[in-house]
Amino acid sequence: MTEINNNFWKIWLKFVVLLILILLIWILALVIGDYFFPETFNKFKFVHYFILLAIIFKVRNKFLKKINESNKKE
Repeated sequence: MTEINNNFWKIWLKFVVLLILILLIWILALVIGDYFFPETFNKFKFVHYFILLAIIFKVRNKFLKKINESNKKE
């Protein structure tokens, strides 16, 4: 395996781990919020989905930026 492929898979693994961590934290926030603030939390549920989507796009853009930088170096 070349260095480019090895670097890609390292970045890809970090990306997947970050997405899994974000998902776990988001699920934990949903459970805690629904337990302590059921009415208010359900009323603004769309905000929580929007925040999740924004964070996922931010991580995706960071991942794509790292891939482009590593491709330009080689």
